[in-house]
Order: sequence, then structure tokens, then C-alpha cells
Amino acid sequence: MSKLHELNRMGQSPWLNYMRRSFIESGELRQRMNDGICGITANATIFQRALMASNDYDEMLQARLAAGIPTRRIHEALMVDDVQRTADMLHPIFESSDGLDGVASLELDPVLANDSVNTVATARHVIALLDRGNVMVEIPSTTAGITAIKVLTGDGVSVNATHIFDIETYERIAQAYIDGLEEYYESHNVWRIWPTAVASFSLSPIDNAVDIALLECGHPELLGKTAVAMARVLYGRFREIFSGPRWEQLARRGARVLRPKWTRTTPRSFCYDDTFYIDALIGPDTVTTFSPVTLNAFLNHGTVSDTLSKGDDAAHAHLNKLAQIGIDLNAITTRLQKQHLIIASDQCFQALTASVSRRRDELEAGWERLAAQLGHFQTATNKTLDELKAAHVMQRLWTHDQTLWPAVELPNRDRLGWLHSIDILSDSAGRLQTFVQGVLADGFTNVLLIGPQSTCLTAELFHKTFGKPAQLPILPFPYLTLAVAGITDLDPAYSLGTEYDLANTLFIVDAQSGREDAALAGFEHFYWQVADVLGSEQAGQSFVAITAHDGPFAATAAHYGFRERFFTDPLINGRFTALSYSGLLPAALVGVDVHKLLERAAGMAANSDSCTGRHLFSNQAAHLGAIMGTLAIAGRNKVTLLNSLALNSLSAWIAHLLSASLGQSGKGIMPIFAEAIAAPRAYRDDRLFVHLRLAGDKTQDTAVADLAAAGHPVVTLKLQDLYDVGGQFFLWQTATAVAGHILNINPFAQHPVSMARMYAL
Repeated sequence: MSKLHELNRMGQSPWLNYMRRSFIESGELRQRMNDGICGITANATIFQRALMASNDYDEMLQARLAAGIPTRRIHEALMVDDVQRTADMLHPIFESSDGLDGVASLELDPVLANDSVNTVATARHVIALLDRGNVMVEIPSTTAGITAIKVLTGDGVSVNATHIFDIETYERIAQAYIDGLEEYYESHNVWRIWPTAVASFSLSPIDNAVDIALLECGHPELLGKTAVAMARVLYGRFREIFSGPRWEQLARRGARVLRPKWTRTTPRSFCYDDTFYIDALIGPDTVTTFSPVTLNAFLNHGTVSDTLSKGDDAAHAHLNKLAQIGIDLNAITTRLQKQHLIIASDQCFQALTASVSRRRDELEAGWERLAAQLGHFQTATNKTLDELKAAHVMQRLWTHDQTLWPAVELPNRDRLGWLHSIDILSDSAGRLQTFVQGVLADGFTNVLLIGPQSTCLTAELFHKTFGKPAQLPILPFPYLTLAVAGITDLDPAYSLGTEYDLANTLFIVDAQSGREDAALAGFEHFYWQVADVLGSEQAGQSFVAITAHDGPFAATAAHYGFRERFFTDPLINGRFTALSYSGLLPAALVGVDVHKLLERAAGMAANSDSCTGRHLFSNQAAHLGAIMGTLAIAGRNKVTLLNSLALNSLSAWIAHLLSASLGQSGKGIMPIFAEAIAAPRAYRDDRLFVHLRLAGDKTQDTAVADLAAAGHPVVTLKLQDLYDVGGQFFLWQTATAVAGHILNINPFAQHPVSMARMYAL
């Protein structure tokens, strides 16, 4: 019995917020059902990424285009098909639970959120298309949506009321639901089964917003308590509403309560445990919604205990305290609903519609993000891919199975947080933008990063690829000029203090776990210089910390009054930090659109997911990792990076990642970059060539084709534009983990290979 089965025995239904074609077809949905998942909600963002970055929907997309279905209707047809397949698999649970669970939930286009008539019409249309008894439609909890919930409940339609951020909204939905049930009873003389319904209360966005307000008014002791407190008060109101004579009359006839459903349960702050919300809100007559990452965490180390009924007095006291100190919860929750509904969801559906057209164009053009010409190595690579599939390597990777690699002594053995951090950090893109605007408004012109070599390489990549050096010198560029100071060798950096105007320089101190002492030394050197110029009272405002929330440097940053502290995921460290604050903060400061960068990374994550594709060829990270590992075993261990000129810094970053992660003497991989392409005969048979090709750049095409024609193995990775660098970060990190498994090398240990070797022939 899994922990999910234990939740079910306590009266709480575990649902999963993840639906896509390959997840259904690969058997992973069946496995999750065996684990205890008893409901699935569709997510437009997940669908859009899978549509664009994988081959999940290519055949159906082409078939529907050939049938003349309008592009704007194709995504609906694809999603309906997924929901039908999911509902069919869940139907036994639906039957065994007497219709309470075993449901698949589909989101309606949020453009309808303020139109009750069209919401009802669209819901009826979708229900007819789905033609399944165990499906529910998601209705936003706007005023118009609540009206639609009453009408649809009266029709006998099962609904999922979404975008709930406050208790009063739940109360209004509950009353509309009861009104609808009474109409259903009066208008249906014969019925098979009463409709079921849930009300989705969002958790992490509430704490995200309230915590900012609490810090601004000087109450850090209240952080991270608001969402759970509101959920507990809501649960109390739920029990009051669904009791008494009116409800009991309906219940005797078989009516079901409007169960509170906890959603957005993945914390958006690395200060909180990954099962924080799940553990705190376990109780009967509720539903809890897992993301894949939170589900893995809960199965691994979650705690099953009746926690929802505890702490009611403390919950009310906390909400009263917020009111006393001037926190306007109503204003915050109203803003949250607007942001998540009108901005986030609406943009997502627009992107989904546009993705159908873009994917159609890619298919018609034969666009391939990864193309491999391996010659006689193809057979061995195919065998490796079959072995990876048989051993469930990608599934084990995404569940953080450390047995994939040799055991090593590390302060924290699990270094796989980067697999799941993209969505969490996407929510912080706005925070980074606001921070940068404040820095620019205060007159800062330069930024100096003090950190380990990997962080410095990433920051330099962003600066050279997107920042001032990449812009026309005759045009103004309203972002900062960046320099780096490696904490392993600070001597060259000390002279920067004389080159920069210290009064206008922002210092980022990246104090990763295990490197705090070195980071502290760099900080102290520059702090006292800045203090001499600005005074000790103002000097701290020139510094920013990137560190663990419970690490020693966090206290140092607080003591010296740093401008900001960005707390990192303790499961991300070292060479795999490009898509963490260690990479994204410098990126934002030099002018990168962080949200756009992370969306490209998220697309690659969707492609690299454990369920992607019927064959691992379509999983680019598995494919690239298999190629590197197989060819290294065959003696082709010199991964030679050829690139478009604008991608020079990306090649340097990849070379460092490979050398430090897989550069183990005797059996590892040695990258080579910044090398002019020679004639094919100039190379020995120890090379694997990887061509990083920016769209439209034909400069190296002939030379690369000659290498392949001469029998050298060649992999071509195509980037549509520079923002595909975000996807390349994720691709290479994941491929490195896969290659490490093949080579029996732990990629998260340190394998020192000098930069000089990376240039060697």
C-alpha cells in the first residue's frame, strides 16, 4: 500500500495535474493509478509544451489538418481525445467509488470567464464531445462562472470550480452548487447518478503574494502560514455549509458535497519543504492535487496524518493578525484571481492555439531539433536506447533514483532539483523584473558576480550572447555591464575594484553549499571598498546574495543589510545551476527576458520527460546522452563542439559541463571547442562532432556535411533563435546525466579536467 492509498483510506482523494498523450500511452498513467491516483486534471500549459516540443500529437495533428479542421479547433480536438482516453482508463475507479472519483477534468478557454451564457454553452458542447460519464469541466469562479456552475449542476454536469483564492468565493460557489442540485432533483424524475463537484483552492500563489507584503511591513515571523490558515478556515465553512436540514434532505437522496480541492500544492519558495502543503492539509472529504514533482516527493518522504482538523484556532488568529498589521487579504486575492485567470491562463490558451500553427509549419518544413548521422555507430546507439528503455532509466531519473550512478560522498546526494525547478522559477520572473527595474532606477550601471566557475561561465554567456556586447554600440542599452570574479581565484578580480565606479556597481555573491567560506572572502574584500565610498550604513544595498535559506551566508546577508536575498533549491548545485537563480539573476540584469528563456527550457523538459514518445529517439536528452555514452565506450570520447558564431559562449558552457561532470580519466568524455574546422582527414577516429546551428546560419553546413560523408559521427542541434539556449541548458544537463549512467560515472561528483585539455587535439 502506497501513501496515496493511505490518503484515500482517510477520505482524501489524490488527483494528479498532468495529462498528455505519451503519459497515457507509455503506461505511466496506469502506474500512477496503481500508486493510488484516482483523478486527473488536464493542464493547458503542459499540453502546449508537449504539442510544441514532442512528437506526441504529430500524427493526429497532420490527420486533422488533412481533414480540413480549422487550426483554432484542432487543439480542442486533441485535448478532448486525451481526456476521453484518460476517462476510459479511470472508469473502473469511477465505478468502484460510486462516481465520486475516477474522473478526468478539462479546462475551458478562460476567455469565457466573464460570460455565463457562453460558458454554459461551451461546457455543454464539450460534454457532448467527450461523451463520457466520468468527466468534469473546469469553470472559473468569477461572478459569471458561479452563475454557470448553478446552471450546469442543474443539468447534472460535474464541475470543477477553479481559480479560488478566498473563502467568500468558496461560500458563493457552494450555495450555487446546492441551488443547482435542488434544480437537478426537481427537474429529473429519473437519474442514474448525482453529479460530483470539487472547488479548487489555490495555495502557493497566496503565500507568494502575502509573504512579499509581510516582508515589506517587517513581519518575517508570519511567512508561509497564510494559505494553510485560509484552507483550514475554508474547510470549517465547508463542514458548516454541508450540514443542516436543507443539505440533509439532498444528501438522503444521494447528493454529494462540494469537496474542497487543494491545488497549486508545489511551494513556490525554496524556503519550504516540497511536501509542505500536502502534509499540512490532509483530511476527509477533500481532494489534494499533485504535480508530478510533488507526487514523487510525497511518495518518497511525505507524512500521512490527519492534519486538516488541527490548528483551527491558530488559523483564525493568523488571519486576524494579518488584518491587524494592515495586510488587505481581499485586495491580494482579487488581484491573484485576475492575474492567474485573465493574464496567465488566457495567454496560455492563446499560445496553445498559436502552437498548433507553429507545429504544423515545422512538420511541413521537416524541422528537426536533433539530427544524428552516426554511420555504423547507429546500431550500437539503437541498442543503448533499447537498454535505457528496458531499464526505465528516464523514469528513474525523473524520480531522483540515485542508483543510476555510482555512489559518491556528497554533502547532499540528490542533485536533481534542476529537473523540476523551471515552473517554480517562472513564477519568479516578475520578481526578477521588478528587482532589475529597481536597480536601474537607483543608478547602478555595472554588476560583478562573485561565484564558482560554473556560475561565472553562465553569467558570461548571458552577457556576451544577450547583453551589451551583443547589441549595436550606437544604440542605448538600459541594462548593466557584467564582470565575474571566480571564488577559487579572486586575485584577478581584485583589480576590478579600481576599474569600476564602486558607487554604481551591484555585487552578486553566489554562496552555494560548500562554497560559503570562499564566497565570504570575496564579499568581505569588496564590501569594505564599497563601505569606504558609501559608508557602512548604505554599503549593504550594493550587494545581493544567492544562497540557501538556512545556509550560513543567509545570516551574513541579513546582518549586512543586503539589497535582496534569493534563496535557492538545496537540490541544485554546481554545474547544473544555469536555470536557477545563479544563472537567471545575472541574466535578468543584463537584459534577458527570463520568462521567455524559461519557456524554451520548459519545452525541452517536456521533450525530455520520462514518458516522451513511443521510442527514445524522440526524447532528445535520452538520444543525445545515448550517443555520447555509446561513442565514448567505442573510443569516440572527444566531443567536438562546432557552433554558429553567436553560440560561442554556449559551447564554452557545454564544454565545462561535460569535462567537470564526465571527464573521468580513462573512460570519460573530453570536450573540445573553439577549434577551427579542418578537413575530415585531419581528425583521428576519436571524435564525435556536435554542430550547434542557429537558424539561417549556413556557414558550417558544407564542412559538417563533409565530416559526416567521411564517416565521422555528427549530431546537429538546431536553435530557432538565441532564446533556445534555455532549452540547450536543460538538454545538455539531462543528456549528461544519461551519459553518466551509461559510462558508470557519477556526473554530480567532481572530475577535474583542465580547460587546456578541452582545446587539445
